[in-house]
Parts: sequence; C-alpha cells; structure tokens
Amino acid sequence: MANKSPYRTAPIDRSTRAPTHPIGRAVVLVLGACLALIGGCEVAPDTTGPVAGRHWQLPSTGISPAAPWARKSCKIGVPAPDQLACVAGVAVTRADFDRVRSAYPAHISNRDVVHALVRAEVLAQKAQKDGLWARWLIRPYKRALVRRLLRIEFEEKYTAKQVKAADIDRAWRRSPIRVRYSHAKGWWVTDAQLLCCQGDWRRCKIDPTAQACITKLQPMAYELYGKLTANPPKTPEHMCGRVRNMTGEFPSVTCNDISYFYDDSKPYDQQGDYDLMLESYVLGVAKIKPGTIGEPIRTPHGWHIVRLDRIEPALDGKLTDPKVRADIAQGILTGVRIRDVQIRAIDLLRANNVAIFYDNLSKRLIGGGKKKVDKPTSSPK
Repeated sequence: MANKSPYRTAPIDRSTRAPTHPIGRAVVLVLGACLALIGGCEVAPDTTGPVAGRHWQLPSTGISPAAPWARKSCKIGVPAPDQLACVAGVAVTRADFDRVRSAYPAHISNRDVVHALVRAEVLAQKAQKDGLWARWLIRPYKRALVRRLLRIEFEEKYTAKQVKAADIDRAWRRSPIRVRYSHAKGWWVTDAQLLCCQGDWRRCKIDPTAQACITKLQPMAYELYGKLTANPPKTPEHMCGRVRNMTGEFPSVTCNDISYFYDDSKPYDQQGDYDLMLESYVLGVAKIKPGTIGEPIRTPHGWHIVRLDRIEPALDGKLTDPKVRADIAQGILTGVRIRDVQIRAIDLLRANNVAIFYDNLSKRLIGGGKKKVDKPTSSPK
C-alpha cells in the first residue's frame, strides 16, 4: 500500500534520515552523466602537467588545427569506406566506433552510438577553441578535453542560480514536486500486515477468495495485536523486530514503514491532489494516538496492526516564496544541466560542417551483422 514511485508523495523525515530531495539528489559531479550522453565510458583524468609513470606528452598530429588529437582527415563529399562521419574535417571512423560500441547496452542502436561520437567530437573542438587544450593529457585525450569543458561550463559556472524561472515554474506544475512544499499533515506509521490480496484494491474488494481469506485471518490479527500491545514497542525498529521474531506463530505477517499525507479535518473525498491511502486505512489510523498501537484495521487487502509513530504539520508553501524556488532549482539542477549539454551539442552540430555517412553504417562495416562462415569442403573423418 505504500507509495513506491520515484516521486514519493510522503513527507520527508528531516530529523532521522539523511537529506534527500524527491526531485532528484544533488549531484556531487554532473560530469559522469554528461559524458554518458556524449559517447564512451572511457574517462581520463583532467591534468595539465606530467605525472611520472602515468602520462606522456601528446603532440598535435597536425591534421587539423581545430582538433590536435585527430587521427584522420575527411571531406564531406568523398567519404572513405571506414568513415562514419566528418566533423569540420575530422573523421569519425570505424575504429572509433569499435572502441566504444561494447560500452553501450545492446538496445542502443549503432546509429545512436555514431551520434554520440559526433557529439563528443564537436564538444571537444569547442573546448579546443576555448583554449582548454593541454599537451599533457592521458588517453583518450579527447574525452579529457570534453571533461574540462563540461566541468567548467556545466558544473562550475552552471549553479542553481542559473536555472531559468520557466524551468522552476514547469517543475512546480508537477504534483509530486509541488506536494513537497504544500501538503496536508504527514502521517508516519509502522504497519504489521496480514495480507490476502495484492494490487488494485477494487479487484481485491470483489475477489471472494481474498475476502474469505481476510475473514479467516481475523482471529490471528487480534491475537497479534494482543501480543504487541502486551509489551508495547517503543520505536518503529523495535516493533518490526518483534514482528519478525513472531513469524513462526504468524507465517504470513510482514512489517513496513509507511508515510502519507492526509487532512483529518476534511472529508476523504476533499483531500489534495497527492496519492491517498485507502479510506478505511486513514480513518482507522486517525483514531490512534502517536506512539501507540491501534486496533486491527481491515482493508480490501487484509489486516493492519498499526503503530502511529508521529504526525508532522501541514505545509502551505507558495511558488512565490524565494526559498521554495531556490530549493526547486537545486533539485532540478542535474536534469537541467544534462538537457542543456544536449542543446549545446545540437547547436554546435548546426554551426559546424558536420556530415554523417549512414550508408557506411548500413553496409555492416560495424556491429550487428552476422559474419559469413565458409562451409568446410569435406567432412572430418
């Protein structure tokens, strides 16, 4: 019954849990996600000087001033058979593809891998143009250069203060985000469950087998309730520990922590737009005093012996509140950064002389095709 979606609508325990954010955890380094988008899992250290035994001097190949790392030049009109793309005179080749193809899952198409290599090349050339090229870079040096560009432009310079107002407003329109700042009371419970049905409560309610099972479990539910209240647990952990120790007597019992929003001053059908627990459940929990266990609650799923751990006050945050806006900006920062990296790559593709040779890709020069095996001329004796 607990909401297990990524955008959990339950309140956050600020006193006993590590800081979290339902919009997305603040990243320590956005670079990893960005590099995954631009092609390749080989990430080189960013350095501007030699380290004994680890780095070597990398002179320019002289093929292209815009890309000192380039191995092969190209012309858009006359692609060589092993060339998959041409980016401002620098060839993306079959060897480049083969080097990174295995780093991608099988469901990523060959064409998408080529696109990623092209984006990596245009970003690296942009970094070179911005003066970020260094002769002391470990292989693969192009990715090290892209690493520097992304770190400078999309980590150091792109903070939560740079998130646009439109992105914050768009995030607020999503109920799972908005409910973090404006919601009814938060109810935190520990629930010992004896269930006969899983899934949609409507289906469970009309399932005669499930309902007969629930009726049959009623004496067991009250027996479990009696054992728990004879020596009331002091904490949620204590309660679940005792429940687990009683699985010999109650084989089907489970114990879970559940939290949800509910305004007990309003009728059930007038609650907010967040996910609601079942009416029989919330009405039963509302009768329990914090820190105590209430009588068994029957729902279409089964029986619940609930300990009400605490009730948190309602919040009435507004989008106009600067603190709310700042918190949302911090929460969506990772996604906005990644989106803008993609936009930057597309803009560079448009601005540069880029061509992708899909014909070479379709000729099975790379990945995907089965190799032809010559048949033996004679059978082994």
